[in-house]
Amino acid sequence: MQKYSHLVLIGAAIVCAPLSYSFDQSQTHRHSDSDTHQHLVASYQSNKAPSAFDVLNDDNNAAHDHHEQEEQKVFAQRLAALKGATRYSCQLISSFSQCRQYPIDKSLKPKLKDLKESCESLPLGQLKKEACPTQGLMAQCQHIQLDYHDAQTFIYDNYYYSVGGKPWDKKDLARICSDLEGRLVAVQP
Repeated sequence: MQKYSHLVLIGAAIVCAPLSYSFDQSQTHRHSDSDTHQHLVASYQSNKAPSAFDVLNDDNNAAHDHHEQEEQKVFAQRLAALKGATRYSCQLISSFSQCRQYPIDKSLKPKLKDLKESCESLPLGQLKKEACPTQGLMAQCQHIQLDYHDAQTFIYDNYYYSVGGKPWDKKDLARICSDLEGRLVAVQP
């Protein structure tokens, strides 16, 4: 029995391991330890930016900063393109004291069926072709993205209410919106 539980654990570790882990391991086996180390050091040195915290001189902060700037630029363009889009809302006020508002333009119309199924799979969820209601509204978490790697992902706003099935506590909203990487806008004083 112990043999089988060990195999199950190994299988779970393989399934749960990120794809980059298996790739990195295969690269390591092709080179000797010194070759791999020299290759990594050479590639980092050619692209590295100075950093006070980079003791090992192995961070590539400039490339990361450039990537973030590009993502922000694309995101701003998407927001501008969605400005006049039709608003749909996944209304979950009765069950979760929350509403999600989605701007849907013609490029996102094919995803509308999946959005409806997803919304209505939640308790008392209803997808409506209208904006989220304002009655009992406490705060809004703006510009949340479902998938940063999909150029056609939904960008939505969460609306939080003091009414409904599970009224929100103001102190939790800043943390929750931050976790969603959105921008919190308080409505009620």
